Amino acid sequence: MAADFNVTIPVFDNEYGSVDVDIIGQADISGSDEEFAKSVIETAIMGTAYEITKENKSYLTLADNKSRLEAEISASLQKNEIPCSGVTITGVDLTQKSREYVEEMKRMKGAAAMSPEEIARKMEEATRAAQEMADKLTPEERQKAEEEAKKMMQENEKKYNDIMAMVQSTHENNRPKFCPNCGTPNNGGKFCTNCGNEF
Repeated sequence: MAADFNVTIPVFDNEYGSVDVDIIGQADISGSDEEFAKSVIETAIMGTAYEITKENKSYLTLADNKSRLEAEISASLQKNEIPCSGVTITGVDLTQKSREYVEEMKRMKGAAAMSPEEIARKMEEATRAAQEMADKLTPEERQKAEEEAKKMMQENEKKYNDIMAMVQSTHENNRPKFCPNCGTPNNGGKFCTNCGNEF
C-alpha cells in the first residue's frame, strides 16, 4: 500500500526569515493504518528537517538532503512497527506564498544594492523608451495607454504595500516557530515549554 504524503513545515532561513516548505513523497507500507503512518511520517520529517537546517539555517539544504529525509522516515516507520519497503521524496520546495515572498525579497535586495548612478541611468533609459513609444501612438491609443498605466500604478502600489506589511509582520514576529534548542513547537511564549530555552 502506498501512503502519499505532503507535509508543510516552517523553516527559519538566515536570509529570508520564516518560510514554509512543502515536502512531498510516498512511502510503501503494508498492514498498517495509513493515517497513523502519515502522522509518523510528518513527525519524522519535522524533526529531521529541523536537524538539517539547524546549523546553516537555509531552506535550500532540505532539497540537498532528500536521501537523509527518506532514511529517517523509513527508520521512524520501522521503529513504530510499520513495515516499509521504501520511501521516495518527489518534491522539496517553498510553498507558493513563500516562493512569492522570497522572489520579492530578492528583487528588493537587488534594487537596494544598486548605486544611485545605476538607478538614475535605469530611470533615464526607461523614460526615454516610454517617450519613444508614446510618440508613435495615436491620441486614442495614448489615452488608453495612460489609463492602463494609471491602473498598473495603483495595482503596483497595492502590491508594494502588501509586501511591506508582510515584511513588517515577519520582523515583528521574529521568534522561531520551533525551539532552536530542542525542536519543540513554539506556542507563542517567550520560553520553550519543553527545555526552557529563551526564544
